[in-house]
Amino acid sequence: MEINGPPPTTMTPRQIRATVNAWQIGQIMHARVVRQATPQAVLLQVDNQQLLAKTHVQLAAGQRLELTVTQLGDKPVLQARLLGSAAPTNLSTAAPGRADSSSAPMQTAVNALLKQALPQQAGMAGLLANLSQLNSQAGRLMPLPPAVEAITKQLYRQLPTADKIGNAQQLKQSIANSGIFLESRLAKNAADPGGMQLKQALQHTVQTGGEKPAPGAYSATAGDLKANLLRLLGAVQQAPRVSAPQASAFQSSAAASQPLATPPPLRGQAPQAQARAAATLQQLGTLQLLLQELGRQTEAALARTQLHQAASLPPGEQTPNSWAFELPLRNGQQIDIFDMVIEEDTAREQGEEDGNPPWSVTLAFNLDGLGPVYARLRLIKDKVSTLFWAENAHTSQLFKQHLADLSQRYRAAGLEPGELGCFQGTPPGARERAATQIVLDIKA
Repeated sequence: MEINGPPPTTMTPRQIRATVNAWQIGQIMHARVVRQATPQAVLLQVDNQQLLAKTHVQLAAGQRLELTVTQLGDKPVLQARLLGSAAPTNLSTAAPGRADSSSAPMQTAVNALLKQALPQQAGMAGLLANLSQLNSQAGRLMPLPPAVEAITKQLYRQLPTADKIGNAQQLKQSIANSGIFLESRLAKNAADPGGMQLKQALQHTVQTGGEKPAPGAYSATAGDLKANLLRLLGAVQQAPRVSAPQASAFQSSAAASQPLATPPPLRGQAPQAQARAAATLQQLGTLQLLLQELGRQTEAALARTQLHQAASLPPGEQTPNSWAFELPLRNGQQIDIFDMVIEEDTAREQGEEDGNPPWSVTLAFNLDGLGPVYARLRLIKDKVSTLFWAENAHTSQLFKQHLADLSQRYRAAGLEPGELGCFQGTPPGARERAATQIVLDIKA
């Protein structure tokens, strides 16, 4: 039977992204050629899933390949070897449109970061719950080393509060302190007189566990989430080690009970609605176990922040500008996570001018009593459109009842309301690649 047109959509965009995100550099897979989709693209069957790959090599349906993952990121690269012959042949594919050799060092650094951070990363909900508990029960849970106690209090109190985030200036400052701009801020300061001393001061503070903060280290980066996570990790690592009794099975499983399977934040990944987690430190029983768990959660949070930074790096060809980050907000004694992506929107509607590219903000949150909620705001000049998706029916109905209020608030702020709406369920994977798009490169 002859098949014409584009390759069949056998996977949803979310399934494609979940599959590709799970790959690791060096991983070996076997694939079967389904058909040559275009002169420069081939449809592959990998396990029970079909993926479209870019290559200059002409392949026949039924041929089998051994694929090795050599590069992750926005568009993974696989090295292919043709199987089924006495002398397997490497496939040579000089894929067009790839970044030139000058970008190779950057891509190599990004791949090394991904290889290290992906296995370590986890959602921050567990760490935030423990920080809240340490702040509210300071001295009652168990005595902490002074440096650890000081930085946990600072980190908690530097988090923005829900009642103040509505202020535009504070929202801007909170985004600047989300952690993804730390190195950029340090590099900018390094170009100014005394800037290099600031970077050295931060390194000194981290290395000494915060016990002897260097002058200027806190003043410039006191509110930065990544800087404070680095200080917390340094304080935990520098804390005096004490012998601890063997942990009970209950204590050892306390950390494992946390929902750590939060997908990594990679470019193209939609924001995730993350629920609050339960605090675990009170279950551990000893200071040694508490510090170990605190250090592990801090390392996971730092790895996740690094992945957000990698997802926000300057784009390549035909890739829109994008910034991905998370904002933890204090709400009473609890901390909620708002996962956000700000990006230049390349999709234009009829009548939109080329000189005024629209921008969009996509966010996800899971507040107590509301359940998972997703929102997408699109700004074109002074016209703003806002769509919500709520997984819970009562939340969807609640949002619909307040759309008129939102419209009035937009007008009061000098904005023209565009499309406003709320739907039950989850948003379509607009930011994830369609199944018929090329998602891989294969090369020698």
